[in-house]
Amino acid sequence: MTITEDHITFSLSYKGQNHTISLPPTTTYSLLKSHIAEMPGVNLPQELQKVVVKGRAVFDDEQTIVDMGLCTGAKIMLLGTPAKIVEGIRDASERAAARAKRDAAAHRSIRPSGAPAMPSSFGTLETLPEFRDSTTARTLLSRLSTDPAIRQIMYMRKWRVGVLKELHPARDSSILGYNQNRGHSIALRLRTDALDGFRHYPDLVRVLLHELTHMVHDDHDTHFHAMNRELNKLYKEFSGRTLAGVSGTGFVDEAPVAAFEGGAFTLGGTPVPVGRERRDVLADAAAQRLTKEEMELDAACGSARHRH
Repeated sequence: MTITEDHITFSLSYKGQNHTISLPPTTTYSLLKSHIAEMPGVNLPQELQKVVVKGRAVFDDEQTIVDMGLCTGAKIMLLGTPAKIVEGIRDASERAAARAKRDAAAHRSIRPSGAPAMPSSFGTLETLPEFRDSTTARTLLSRLSTDPAIRQIMYMRKWRVGVLKELHPARDSSILGYNQNRGHSIALRLRTDALDGFRHYPDLVRVLLHELTHMVHDDHDTHFHAMNRELNKLYKEFSGRTLAGVSGTGFVDEAPVAAFEGGAFTLGGTPVPVGRERRDVLADAAAQRLTKEEMELDAACGSARHRH
C-alpha cells in the first residue's frame, strides 16, 4: 500500500473482499461510515455497519480514525447484514422474546398454589449497551436465568452465580463463554460470529451447563466431563425435552459389541478381567471418550484465563 500526503491508506475486509480506503487523518468515525456506505460492492447503510479495528468494535461517532487506531497499512473488518435480512432477524427475535414471556407465564401458572417460589440462582444480568438490540439480549439472558430446569439444577447443587452477562462477540471472538472464579460471574456469547443475530437457545444452554460445571471442577478432566454429562441428563429430565443433538446421558454411542468379542481387551493399558461383564467394559470405554461437541466446548471455554 502507498500513502498519499495527509492521508491514511488502509484495507477494509467485507464478505471476503478487500477494499482500499484513503482518508485524511482527521476523518471521524461517522464520516468513515458514510464513506463506506457509498463504496461500490458494499451497499450497507451506516446504521447497519459494525467496524472492527484490532478486535474493538465500539467507537464514538466523533472519534477520528487516528484515535480509533488506524494507520497506513492497517487492516480493519466490516460486519453487517443487508437491511432485508436484518428485518427478518428482528422479527424472529421479537417472536422469540414473546415466546420466552409466554413460557415464563406458563411456568408460573403451573406452580401449585401456596408453594414457595424457588430462589433466584443468578444475581444481576448484564448485556452490551452498544448494541441496538440489547433488549433482546437481556430477554435471552433472562430466559436462561429463569429456565426451570436450570434453576432446579442450581437449587439442588446450592449454586449461585453473581452475574450472568453477555460476552463481547468481537473482543472475545475465540470463546463461547467462561466462569470466573467458580460463580463470581458467567459470560456467554449470545450473538453469531457475523453479529447478524443470536445463537440458538439449545446451544446457549449447552454452554451454560458447561460453565456451571466449573462451579466444582476447574480443569477439563474426567471428573469435569462426568459432571457435565450428568447436568445435561438432569436438564433433559427436568425440562421434559432433549437438547437437539445430545443424548440423554451425553455419552457417545456405545462401540459395537463385535469390537470386543474374543476375550479380554486393554483399556488405558490395564488388562480387563476375563470374568468382567461386557456391559461394564462398554460403559467404561464410552465414559473415557469425549464427543466432538465436548471437545469443541472445551476449546471454546475461557474459564482458565479468567481464574484469579
